[in-house]
Amino acid sequence: MALGVQFSEGYRTFLRKYGAGIVRSLPVYGLSSAVALGDLTVVTASQRFREDGWPGVERWYVVSMDGAGNPIGVDPEGAVWISNHDGGGIVALAPSFEEFVARELDP
Repeated sequence: MALGVQFSEGYRTFLRKYGAGIVRSLPVYGLSSAVALGDLTVVTASQRFREDGWPGVERWYVVSMDGAGNPIGVDPEGAVWISNHDGGGIVALAPSFEEFVARELDP
């Protein structure tokens, strides 16, 4: 794959069911662009944030972005993280993609 990562089972299931989408206010990127999400895909978002040198994203595939433009990605173990450029660090959001989506749907 172009990113050198393997998608978690939860994210693969999401892709098969929905392709891409919006969960609450967060976009969830798919393998192809979607009108509601602009031209970003999981591949283009991941590549962009890697090229820009955001902390942590070199190991992730970027599945979303928060309202401040910070990337949200999944690491090789399946945990979901956010890279906060202004804060200079990375913060764990959920132990899995499934839990990340569930938390977003039921805050």
